[in-house]
Amino acid sequence: MPDGTSPYFGALVGRVANRIAGAQFSLDGKTYKLAANNGPNCLHGGKVGFDKVLWEAQRANSSGGQAVRLTYTSKDGEESFPGTASVCVTYTLTDANELLTEMRGTTDAATPINLAQHSYFNLGGHASGTVLDHELTIHGDHYTPVDDVAIPTGDITPVSGTPFDFTSPHRVGERIQDVPGPAPFGYDHNYVLFGLGPDAKSKCGPSGMASDMPQLAATLYHPPSGRGMNVSTTAPGMQFYSGNFLDGTLSGKGGAVYKQHAGLCLETQGFPNAINQDSFPNVVLRPGEEYRHLVVYHLDVPRASCRVPGCGGTWAPSPCAAGCFPATPRVCLDVSLCGPGLPARWFDWQLLHMSDGLVFEGRRPAAVNSIAAVVHRLHEANGCSEPMGCEHFKRQLHEAVMEFGYLMCALLYLVHLGVQYDVTAVGSTMCRHNSVAHLMDIATGERYIYASVLLYVLMVTCHIPVLFVCT
Repeated sequence: MPDGTSPYFGALVGRVANRIAGAQFSLDGKTYKLAANNGPNCLHGGKVGFDKVLWEAQRANSSGGQAVRLTYTSKDGEESFPGTASVCVTYTLTDANELLTEMRGTTDAATPINLAQHSYFNLGGHASGTVLDHELTIHGDHYTPVDDVAIPTGDITPVSGTPFDFTSPHRVGERIQDVPGPAPFGYDHNYVLFGLGPDAKSKCGPSGMASDMPQLAATLYHPPSGRGMNVSTTAPGMQFYSGNFLDGTLSGKGGAVYKQHAGLCLETQGFPNAINQDSFPNVVLRPGEEYRHLVVYHLDVPRASCRVPGCGGTWAPSPCAAGCFPATPRVCLDVSLCGPGLPARWFDWQLLHMSDGLVFEGRRPAAVNSIAAVVHRLHEANGCSEPMGCEHFKRQLHEAVMEFGYLMCALLYLVHLGVQYDVTAVGSTMCRHNSVAHLMDIATGERYIYASVLLYVLMVTCHIPVLFVCT
């Protein structure tokens, strides 16, 4: 294809993903001029980026699926970037319908590095038309506005009141024609994830990453098929690209033609042009440091749902739950108890992987032991035979949980004890279940952390398995 027009289908892009303004940057007092392959800018590493080089591939070990490891050494001066960068990318297809991509890199001289997975998605199927009917939620309340050549202005702006607001689910096509910018219209913007906001640089620190473990960045849902996808990452940003430049000149399997908006990308990344924007999170890697970026695409297959007896909402059972666990007591919680900072679908990935980690690593995270110890200690100290009716216990427990600050601790402990779980955001109805109605009264309006620990106490004191469901 002509230079600069490639859609980068399924590509791993780098050395620096996205755009570098004016195809140049300065680092440690020296200016580097790059290939301009996207108007005046350098896009996705230049004319011969990481998507166009030959990687070495080998099978990798994985306890939870099948994995392949790709390695590549980018020599000093390649595409005019400084330093020899050694890059390793591991793709793992897990037994839980996930594609996990781990990107690592080292260098022998200071260099910018920002890798991204440029996959396109259409949950209706590759030949089903556009993605405009997909519902998208993005867990970022700020974005980086761009100029007329798609370079961030340097501002970090709230999405509230704009077509960029996907903090609650919206159809991709609902406001797409209101997105400012030159034709072809659509989304091609970086979202500032996880509440990092204008302080993203200081919150990310020297690594430039938002966290060590992936957090939920986005949820995509296709109502006609019932298919869904969660995107979790350690990166601070995500480029939402709605396939604006697809024009029907490319065809895929079965002769399908990919026209405008036939697919969308959710590319987790460092911020575009960060090398030239001092206020953006760091993208410079130096000798002795390691670049590490994780992204997980978790696909939900359609599942039959059933109505919980005595419960006002619906719930989606786990794949093995053909009978909807009729013998399992169920507790239904309002989805607001799971957020807004940590929406319900986030837990599905975290619970699966962190609970797997309890086995794969051969140990329990210290935080799990800590929260269990706190709950037991408070229970014994107050001598509460009915913890739910002991106001002093509830108050102390609430204070203790706020101190530890992690809902995951209690949920992980439930999983460690073999509790069946399913966490889905399938509605907004508050629902109650028989004898635990008083628990719902306590949990309603409280922090999600408090609610989860109450569930843990309920399980321990009543000796019943709890199916944790957000509806």
